Amino acid sequence: LPMALQQHFLGVIFLYPPDNQDVYTVFAPQIPIVTVCDRNNSKDGDIVELNNFQAGALAAEHLLQLGHTNIAILTYTSDRSTTPKATRVAGALSKITPVLSQDHLLMLTGNNANSGYLTEDAFHYHVGYSLAQNKKIYQNGITGLICVNDLMAYGVMDALINKGYRVPEDFSVIGSDNLLFSGMSRVSLTTIEHHPDIVAQSALTTLLNRTHMLGQNQIISSTARFQVQCQPALIVRGSTGRAKNSILPDE
Repeated sequence: LPMALQQHFLGVIFLYPPDNQDVYTVFAPQIPIVTVCDRNNSKDGDIVELNNFQAGALAAEHLLQLGHTNIAILTYTSDRSTTPKATRVAGALSKITPVLSQDHLLMLTGNNANSGYLTEDAFHYHVGYSLAQNKKIYQNGITGLICVNDLMAYGVMDALINKGYRVPEDFSVIGSDNLLFSGMSRVSLTTIEHHPDIVAQSALTTLLNRTHMLGQNQIISSTARFQVQCQPALIVRGSTGRAKNSILPDE
């Protein structure tokens, strides 16, 4: 932020809520700032709201509607204080815990400390592959797996297939992010679409609206706030299906 101000940048777009609230508070009145964050974040400024809570809820609802009564949620630890994955997990739990007991829910968490992988993409894939080795998945009769992102889901599916299982006949797997590869026929991953192109366009439009307002009326600009909401959508593909031995209303 100090550099952006000194170099006369047009503005700043944060892809995560700023961790340093004190610095944010000092510089927010001096340079246009737009924050992309979850809707439950309390940032006082121009915001493009994501709804990762709803993303997790959509994933859980989908598996429950398919008759899955033993569900695992796969996630990973993070050094950041605010992460979309934690909100996605909370959303999934909000739908699962009212209808399934703790005996039917499995939480698995991978550790990112000293991962040794050069890229974040490789890390997420390998965490998914590793978590899918957990014996509790098979001992507890798990049939539905919710992964906090698509890359983790790729690792999970590869691990299951290498063990001789079928997706979705034996296990249903759902991710989140709708990456390019998720729509390819050999992957066909059910996932959550977060519309990143619309989010990006909305953030830039909001920033330009703020700079225009600053040039027109300083008094109004100091009190007005821009807020854009982007809602996720479920994309159903071939990695999810009815749970084995489930009896659904239309059967």
